[in-house]
Amino acid sequence: MDYTSHFKLISLLIVLIVLIVLIVLIVLIVLIVLIVLIVLIVLIVLILSATFADLFKLFQ
Repeated sequence: MDYTSHFKLISLLIVLIVLIVLIVLIVLIVLIVLIVLIVLIVLIVLILSATFADLFKLFQ
């Protein structure tokens, strides 16, 4: 067993693991941001529709 090739394999594995962890973290952050944005948009739409309903009640 050659030590240099073994070390290269281990370093490659470490780099691969770090890359996979980074990609997973980025994907999770993007998903969380998307969910938060969707929730905010839904809340804004609900608030706007509620205020519009109140305005219609006032005008009637």
